[in-house]
Amino acid sequence: MVPLLLLNIKDYVVNMLESKKSLFRFNDPVVKFLKLDHISENKFKHNLRMLPLELVEEYGPRILQDAQLYNKYYKSEYDVFQQIWDKHFQEYERDRIELYEMYMYSQCDENTPLETYNKLNDLMIKIERRSLMLGPQWKPVIQKHKRQSGDERDYEFARAHWVDGKGQKKRMINRLVGEKHERLEEEVALLFHRMGFAVHRGYEISKGIQLDMVIEREKQKTVIEIKQVDKDLFNNIFIFDELVKRFEEEYPNG
Repeated sequence: MVPLLLLNIKDYVVNMLESKKSLFRFNDPVVKFLKLDHISENKFKHNLRMLPLELVEEYGPRILQDAQLYNKYYKSEYDVFQQIWDKHFQEYERDRIELYEMYMYSQCDENTPLETYNKLNDLMIKIERRSLMLGPQWKPVIQKHKRQSGDERDYEFARAHWVDGKGQKKRMINRLVGEKHERLEEEVALLFHRMGFAVHRGYEISKGIQLDMVIEREKQKTVIEIKQVDKDLFNNIFIFDELVKRFEEEYPNG
């Protein structure tokens, strides 16, 4: 039998539901939920370039600066954010299969209808929250703040959707991002430090040649190149980090 995670989850669920037409109504909220495409992208978009230190030492900084050369040697396993995204995407697909199985066998278990409803609802909320983490829905917001001196200052926030305990999608995440762009390298270093990496800024690979940043964990050193200042792509990183923390606080067991 082909492992389920190698199949397209939507096709798998739809095919299995088609075989049970006589048992379930297709206007059922759970069936509709399972048929939705919650995630439109298959990777995490950001604008940091990441390669192992040994590759950069072999080819020099140009391997990070030349897009064609970088793309030739890039692998998703070098990308810290893509690794987190891939891990959660696999869990997202497993949760959808679990929801399908829970729903299909709900008439055979010993739970009361209310207990079954609560289990299905909790799992659907978890799936929806993880999908918002994998595909953040956010928008920039500028708020004016009047100082005691009478001057006004603009503060730039990224405001992201999350799902509350009742299953309602709301803009519940606010992240101040404007000041982060003013000290971008420092903020990126702090982000990796919070993720458990040792961070080396201005890492020298040879006399007179320095790299933006090298992060290190479990003896693996990865070079980080802040290639382009695109606010939206950097905001993606900060919002993704915030949503991962929020999700893992609410679901410490994954």
